Amino acid sequence: MNALFTRLIKNHLVYTVSWEDWELDQSALRLQPDDRVVMITGGGCNVLNFYLAGMRCLHAVDLNPCQSALLELKLAGAAGLDFADFFALFGEGRHANFKKLYKERLRPRLSLCAQRFWDKRQGYFSPGLWRRRFHHRSTAGLAYKILLEWRRLWPQLGRKLDELYCFDTIAEQAAAYHALDLRRRFHSRMFRWIFRREMLMDLMAIPREQFQQIEKRYPGGMPGFAQDCMENVFTRTLLKENYFWQVAWFGRFTPSCCPPYLLQENFSRLAGIMDSIHIHTATLAEFLSSTEEKFDKFVLLDHMDWLGGPDRSELVREWDGIIRTASDRARIIFRTAGPDAGYLQNLPVTSHGRTAMLQDCVHFDRSLAAELHRKDRVSIYGNFYVCTLNGAE
Repeated sequence: MNALFTRLIKNHLVYTVSWEDWELDQSALRLQPDDRVVMITGGGCNVLNFYLAGMRCLHAVDLNPCQSALLELKLAGAAGLDFADFFALFGEGRHANFKKLYKERLRPRLSLCAQRFWDKRQGYFSPGLWRRRFHHRSTAGLAYKILLEWRRLWPQLGRKLDELYCFDTIAEQAAAYHALDLRRRFHSRMFRWIFRREMLMDLMAIPREQFQQIEKRYPGGMPGFAQDCMENVFTRTLLKENYFWQVAWFGRFTPSCCPPYLLQENFSRLAGIMDSIHIHTATLAEFLSSTEEKFDKFVLLDHMDWLGGPDRSELVREWDGIIRTASDRARIIFRTAGPDAGYLQNLPVTSHGRTAMLQDCVHFDRSLAAELHRKDRVSIYGNFYVCTLNGAE
């Protein structure tokens, strides 16, 4: 990973929301009430969604202390706020009295590290001059804000794009998309130039390894990949109900279009969440090497793309840890930006006291993964993987 990207993921809030489709994860994992789950924290939304789905305990692990601090704030809000205040913070992304709420009801529930982080960032929930909502305060949110500012150059087109979020059927929405000739517009020289800027990729937490995979292996490189992603979103998902692109486009969720943890009918069920979620600021390999506990579900997001360079030693450590701590019924899911996880091929791991290649230790359910991947409402990933260890249920 390059130096700028490394600084970003260790010292800045990169995500305020989870960019993984929770419905796919739930179907792939087959959660059970006594499951012990390990997942990368990321934006934290899916940590709360997992809790609502029912499991024994969840360990949220992230190298970035800022992401850990965000998850702590969400958990503190679930435990200490009423629904209106909770949704104002994490749904609308703004609250007129955040400083008072923070001092009286949130800060006492935070660790010292999280307190130090949020003590300096109480203005995140107040409208700024340009970044008007909390969801624009992350580096990824800033990147989306920059990308969407081009609507100001063509206000009439911008209004028509906003109207795509109002259709009741995908057929009507897709027809309107094609009528606007957006495929051609997205193929403009400016669009292609923007999506080849490595600085923008850094802000969106796309490491150079991912960027290079897409540039080399996807038809049209990164601009072609971005075009296809946008077309999938506009023509295969109903934007009116797609909360991922609701927050990307408008910078906020709505009460009817939001992650499950932000639905009012689910709020009362979050009351005991702080007893079941354990937060760790570490690499996944570090966390797994520090425990003797067995886990039933592993949710790895797309972070292995970040480790897929010439030096795969961290990948080896991570998979050694997964194999050692996996229960007999363990299921593992992850995503890739590129069309496949070629960096896992011939990866030497330790299994049952001997060295073996990872592909000989893991069974990939390619049929289920492909079926679920086609339903992905996020549409920014090249592939989705569902796997078990050989011999597991």
